[in-house]
Amino acid sequence: MARTDLIAKAAAASLLFALTACGKDDAPAAETHAEMTSETGITIENGYVKAPKPGSLTTAAYLDIIADADDVLLTASSPLATVEIHEMSMDDGMMKMRKVENLDLPSQSKVQLKPGGYHLMLINPDAALAESETAEITLTFEKAGEIKVNLPIEAR
Repeated sequence: MARTDLIAKAAAASLLFALTACGKDDAPAAETHAEMTSETGITIENGYVKAPKPGSLTTAAYLDIIADADDVLLTASSPLATVEIHEMSMDDGMMKMRKVENLDLPSQSKVQLKPGGYHLMLINPDAALAESETAEITLTFEKAGEIKVNLPIEAR
């Protein structure tokens, strides 16, 4: 088999893993404890991390964010994986995923990071992620600053 064929197959497999990790999932999100303080004005609800499949290079985290005032989710990070903010959308009848630099949070609105839409992509998750019950993720907001959340890891 030619080297270019191997590279093409490896790229296709990586894309398949990524789309599987953040594809549509109709199961209801598990309730998590809301993380809110009067100082931040941010509420995090219904968060979870999709348990990575064996050998997977990606998985995703989903949650609801409610901001008391306009804010922007700038970044997310975790000691267990590289984290990026991603969006799934339809383009010419094809579902496509793209990285977004930040996520606007309008005042008094619930922004849902959910399968088939915005989500946190966890790239190259540490082996410890699959063995953990929770994943610590730090969300960095323009106004509210850093908020650490511990999301349950769930097989869905």
